[in-house]
Amino acid sequence: MTRYEYETAKQKLEPQKRILQNLSPGDTSYEKQLQKYLEMLVTVKGHAWCMDVATERRKMAKLMAAALYGNHD
Repeated sequence: MTRYEYETAKQKLEPQKRILQNLSPGDTSYEKQLQKYLEMLVTVKGHAWCMDVATERRKMAKLMAAALYGNHD
C-alpha cells in the first residue's frame, strides 16, 4: 500500500460513513456504499490483517458487505 492510498482513504472515511448513514439497507446503492466504506476502513485500520494489496482489500470489503447485506451468492 502506498502512503497516498492510506491518506486518501483516511480523508474519505468519515464522509463515506455519513453517506452510508443517510441510506437505508433497502436502498439500491446501500450495498455498494457499504462496500466502499468497508474497503476504506480496511485500508486505514486493517494493517494488522496485512491488507496492503488493493485487490485483496476490495475482495475483503466485498465479502463483508455481502455478508452484512445478506447477499450470499
